[in-house]
Amino acid sequence: MANHRRKVQGATTAPADIIVGGLEAVEVRLSAGQEVLAEPGALVALLGQAEFRASLQGGVWKSIMRRITGERFWRQRIRATGPARVILSSGYPGSIVHIRMDGGTSYICDRGRWLASAGAISLVPQLEHRMVTGMFAGMGFLRQRLTGQGDAYLHAVGAVIDYVLPEGVTAMVQARAIVAVESTVQFESVIQGGITGLFGGEGWFLTRLTGPGRVILQTLDPKQMSKRSFNQQTTGKTVEQTPAT
Repeated sequence: MANHRRKVQGATTAPADIIVGGLEAVEVRLSAGQEVLAEPGALVALLGQAEFRASLQGGVWKSIMRRITGERFWRQRIRATGPARVILSSGYPGSIVHIRMDGGTSYICDRGRWLASAGAISLVPQLEHRMVTGMFAGMGFLRQRLTGQGDAYLHAVGAVIDYVLPEGVTAMVQARAIVAVESTVQFESVIQGGITGLFGGEGWFLTRLTGPGRVILQTLDPKQMSKRSFNQQTTGKTVEQTPAT
């Protein structure tokens, strides 16, 4: 049975498809001389003529800073020596998000959301100086800035909510829902006091996003998923079945 796919619209560096399902993957089709930079361990399959090696993108110092922000120290560089197809995926069920980088617009990303990129794209750390926003707005004090030109692929846990906020329009979101926002979007942590914060079910803090710019959200919390997976592995509980009488 053929895989279900959707074409990545607007890919500038190399044509690509999203392989859809419970655990989505991206397939990038490369010509000789083109390359993809990917998170270590993201490679599912490599078809055709290509070679790959571990790479310190930007040197040792930038690699150390990436490690501080939650990314891997090394990157995997896949370079085509002839026609090739590279299939990449994350270890969590969810969706692949494509961002077309035009060389002028940049994005602020949550740690661990970057999967791969093709073209001249850099992923560099950015420090949040506001205490409350850094603690409660969802992306911590060190977040990641995507800059450059090409195609970036992020992984969202669960389903993707992707929309553009007009200028001056605000949205209140859960901190754990943020995958990435365009750098023109302002965000800050907002406290909910009184009965709402205590019994409203959303917690004491929400994140307020103010346009203009693109906002990409996810429906599941990756930290909670990691915690549940860890608990299942450590407890090893099984359900005992009662024999039928």
